[in-house]
Amino acid sequence: MKIAISTFKALKDDRLLIEVGSNEEIKRISTCIREKCGREFEAKFQELRNPRLVIYNIPEDTTLENATETIRE
Repeated sequence: MKIAISTFKALKDDRLLIEVGSNEEIKRISTCIREKCGREFEAKFQELRNPRLVIYNIPEDTTLENATETIRE
């Protein structure tokens, strides 16, 4: 997808936060996550500050490294 991710971190309540440079990039990555991981993950983007994406409903057995690999694939 060639998207520059500036922040990728785990939040306390089993969510992931992804920050990118523009709204266009966040829309592309959220669409891709919904298409490929829609059964397991729920992606919502916030438009308040920096373009970022919060992923909900992450299974407990998924780690940050596993999620990173899944999203990259």
